[in-house]
Amino acid sequence: MNPYENVLGPSNAGGLAVAWTVRMLGLVESSPAVVDGVAYAAAGTTNGTGNSFVRAFLASTGHLVWARQFQGAATRDVAVANGLLYVGMLDGALHALDAATGADVWSFGAGSFVLSPDVVGGVVYVTDSFGEVFALDAATGAELWMTQLSTIPPSSPTVADGRVYVGSSDHDVYAMDAATGRIKWKAPTGGDVSSTPAVGGGTVYVGSDDGDLYAFDAKTGPCAGRRPRGPGSSLRRRSPMGRCTWARLTTTCTPSTPPRVGFGGGS
Repeated sequence: MNPYENVLGPSNAGGLAVAWTVRMLGLVESSPAVVDGVAYAAAGTTNGTGNSFVRAFLASTGHLVWARQFQGAATRDVAVANGLLYVGMLDGALHALDAATGADVWSFGAGSFVLSPDVVGGVVYVTDSFGEVFALDAATGAELWMTQLSTIPPSSPTVADGRVYVGSSDHDVYAMDAATGRIKWKAPTGGDVSSTPAVGGGTVYVGSDDGDLYAFDAKTGPCAGRRPRGPGSSLRRRSPMGRCTWARLTTTCTPSTPPRVGFGGGS
């Protein structure tokens, strides 16, 4: 049992029931966004038409508020902030829609398909499959900066405390200045990093395709540790010079107090 759960428990879990369901007319592989009593979701192309769908529903009832259809596939999660919804497409477009009506506000064309955006401080941060990271004015779509990390796909970005954190298929995790795009540090892992970083307590947490969960110092990048799967695995730590040392774990590593973690997506 999760000791930090304070809503569900043995006394009420058995009473859970489906409140409503709706058909999305496509494969739903992304997480919905729920803002001000409205749930927003995107669906992919499974109906043979080559189209994707973005829909808004009343969170309490599932009643359809508005629906949009786009040619081509939508990618991953939508983000909602300050009255706008942002959705990326496989054709490289990032669309900003009026969250109340679904009407077009602006669109931006990246080099290749774009992943889930993060919206912080009036700026949309988004990555594309060419390894580029963009910062756009959230209200107008004007490009503020672009940084090329590599030539292979990165993860979706997470923005926290003035920095943009992105993983990459080049096995590295990057931290960039959110105002300028300048790379502040990069740190290696043992595999592709397609998972979106999480940030909490001055630490960047990210999973790698090598099967490990890494923790990096959010300011400097040296490895705070990595947690391999299973008891008895090794914990890797970095010295101040960045060299790794090894210590032996005999039990699972669980923090006494859960960190406050922020994930990529609208905020």
